[in-house]
Amino acid sequence: MDSFIGVEADYRAARAGLKMKYEDFRKTIEEGLRASPGGLTWEELRTRLRLPYDRACPEWTRRLEREIGLRREKRTGRAFVWSIFR
Repeated sequence: MDSFIGVEADYRAARAGLKMKYEDFRKTIEEGLRASPGGLTWEELRTRLRLPYDRACPEWTRRLEREIGLRREKRTGRAFVWSIFR
């Protein structure tokens, strides 16, 4: 968990009821996925990175696909595994 820069500040903001800016969200997701090359489900990302959202915003997800090479692949069950292609 120590490798996730800024996560603690994001966690405090989430507990205070504050939401993240897109740039902070992108940075947090990118760092989390680079630290987990096999990919993570949204639930795993949300828990590990302490994200303040129940679901990922579809608009932000599309931007991540364009900007950082986010890929979401369906695996077993209903979960999609998020990873970075580039």
